Parts: sequence; structure tokens; C-alpha cells
Amino acid sequence: MITLIEPLWQRLLGISRLGRRMLSTSLTGVVIVMRLTQASVYAIHALSFMAARKKSGPVPSHLIAKTQKIPEKFLLKLLKSLAQAGVLRSVRGPGGGYRLARGAADISLLEILIALDDPILGQITAASDHTDPKLDRRLEEVWEHVGGQLRRHFARIRLSELAGKPKRAGVT
Repeated sequence: MITLIEPLWQRLLGISRLGRRMLSTSLTGVVIVMRLTQASVYAIHALSFMAARKKSGPVPSHLIAKTQKIPEKFLLKLLKSLAQAGVLRSVRGPGGGYRLARGAADISLLEILIALDDPILGQITAASDHTDPKLDRRLEEVWEHVGGQLRRHFARIRLSELAGKPKRAGVT
């Protein structure tokens, strides 16, 4: 079973109601709780705001912080990470700020999460030193399988979808 924290993630994974359609694994009783870091949530809000803007050109960080209610110092760290990963471009000088490095339809949710070092699923840890190593390995395999499915799904989700913009032709 996968438990999702926010309704947005329920929609992204095609789950219309929490618990209605659950991802299953080969082991019963395994519960996977997926949480995004606050940094990822803020970054997705900031990028969606930038993608949805009618005006082209760089967006000042203070405008993003104010409209999205994100602490500006924290936002600046996120924007720097996104720029280093090639998701954003930084524009210096008067009228400067940040802009998307590519079109919103060309930026995936996975790319955003990776840029922020979001663990997506994290790691599974054995209960103690006295656990069955074979069972621990099977749990790791299940964890890796589910993580792979999530990463593939997140790679298909585009910033343009999150921002409410139509997909570009040829993108599924």
C-alpha cells in the first residue's frame, strides 16, 4: 500500500481517493509512506508559478517568495540548486531574476526532485541486527521496484501539467 500525503500527489499518481487504488507489492503488510521534503514542495510551487506566468523573462526571487509565501532566503537556496541542475537560468543585473532553462513541457517532476536531492522513497532499513537477511534482501528488492516505478512515473509528469498548461504535441 502506498500512502500519499497531499491530494496533488494522489492526482499525479492517478489515485482519485486515498486508499482507493493502492500500489501492491509481492510482500503483504508492507506500508510505504511517501513524503516530499518541504524544499521540494516549495520548489514545485515556485516553478509552477514561473511556468504559469504570462510574461516572459526573468522573475525576481522576491516576487516568487511573496506570491508563493516561501521564505526568501530558503527559496534562494532552492533556486540556486535548480539553476545548477539546469532547470533554471539565473539572470543578473537590473531586471534580473530566474527563468526556466527550457519550456515547462520539457522539465519533468523527476528532474526537479533530483535537483533538490529529494530521496523520493529513501532507503529501507533492517529492523535490527537479528533479522533474517534473506527477508531483508526481498524487502530491499520490493523497495527498489516501487522506487523505480515512482521514478518512471515522475519522469512522465511535466512541469506544464503541474502549472495547468496544455502539453506540447507528441508528449504523453
